[in-house]
Amino acid sequence: MERLVKSPGAPLKSAPFHTASTLQLLGTGTEVLIVISTPYWYGVETHEGQHGWIMRDELELLP
Repeated sequence: MERLVKSPGAPLKSAPFHTASTLQLLGTGTEVLIVISTPYWYGVETHEGQHGWIMRDELELLP
């Protein structure tokens, strides 16, 4: 399942915690593939192959 980043500079985290290190900041409209879903976080993979975690409310469905 793919989703789009909806806010600029959404942090891609190394773990599903606010205090986890930020791997990169994702721009608005970046497509990510959902690989794991938790109540508050998605484990995702970017098209570049980067794996990480992003807050669920940072993403939206593809139009």
